[in-house]
Amino acid sequence: MRDSFRRLIRGISRSFCNEMHVVFSDLGAIITLFAPAIVYPILFSFAFSNEIVKDVEMAVVDQSHTGLSRQLVRMLDATDEVKVTGKFTDLEEARHAYYDNQVKGIVIIPKGFEKEVLSGQQTHVSLFADAAYLMNYKQMVSGCLYASQTLGAGVKIRKLMAKGLPQSAAMNLVRPLRLNSFQLYNPTGGYGVYIVALLVVAVLQQILLMVISLVNGTSNEYKRYQAVRMDGLHGASEWIILLGRAAFYLLSCLILTVFCVGILPKWFSFPMLASLSDLTLFFLPFILASTFLSMAVSEFFKTRELGILIFSFMALPFLFLSAIPWPPEAMPGFLKYISLLVPSTEAFKGYMKLALADASFGQVLGHWNHLWGLSLVFFAGAVFSMKRRRSAVR
Repeated sequence: MRDSFRRLIRGISRSFCNEMHVVFSDLGAIITLFAPAIVYPILFSFAFSNEIVKDVEMAVVDQSHTGLSRQLVRMLDATDEVKVTGKFTDLEEARHAYYDNQVKGIVIIPKGFEKEVLSGQQTHVSLFADAAYLMNYKQMVSGCLYASQTLGAGVKIRKLMAKGLPQSAAMNLVRPLRLNSFQLYNPTGGYGVYIVALLVVAVLQQILLMVISLVNGTSNEYKRYQAVRMDGLHGASEWIILLGRAAFYLLSCLILTVFCVGILPKWFSFPMLASLSDLTLFFLPFILASTFLSMAVSEFFKTRELGILIFSFMALPFLFLSAIPWPPEAMPGFLKYISLLVPSTEAFKGYMKLALADASFGQVLGHWNHLWGLSLVFFAGAVFSMKRRRSAVR
């Protein structure tokens, strides 16, 4: 029994060292393994580090020239969302300012604005903004809605008070329902927390799929790489060889995981409610599932480029199958079942609950157990693929 255990450890260690030697002797494999997991999260974290866009430059074309229109301009400028940097009387001047990139949007206050508002008629304030710039557009729409609704409520309150109604009663009559809104788990309402978390899971899965397919394709294309990977392992079982290789990728990705979920959130002040130990433990089966999935498929790749092409193409379908950009309620039934075979689907759900929703590890056990199940299934598939390839070579 002791000798069998020693042979097992020796075989796994040998396979680990061989795989490390092959990867670190291939510049393409090194870049594929480490660069995306470091560069992409840093770039996206910088891009979304401010979280919320404030004081978006806006031009106002005041065609009314009344006290009420000037009050609306002041209220727009007082919001956090927009900043009035240009006041024009002619739309053509405002258009030139927009195309010169001096402002991001234009608000037009029409003639007769004050007269229509005070007489109880409906008036229209127009906003022209480029919806292609989603964050700027959202802030401009929010700022204009808030300022116009506040101005309208103030006019109604003054009318009611002029009829003899107390101020408190007038305010309650204009706004009978007061909404208290609390943003759970993302108090700033920003995009950075969500997008960087999605990126970490997607990138870790993608680099494992690509680097393993790259190494397998290389060893199938060039026999000298196959000889290095199998050095001292010709009599070893397939599952021992695969466990050793998986141990190397697991260790490498755990180091990257510590960087992505332990260092980056503190560096950019993103919310992180889970401990590093819980996150590392949760990512264990996710890394193994992604590793064995790539091993099972890439055993049949004849060239080093084939796996890169296939898994690069599959990146976007995997993203949609994770039910992040595509709501699961709108997803066809058969795609929901297919999505359960993609490791990133359950990994992202569990990671978001742990990191942002302050869930305990027991509350994500369902996702964790699902990832372990995928690891076992893909490991069996990898063993079968390797046996079949070795039999074909013989």
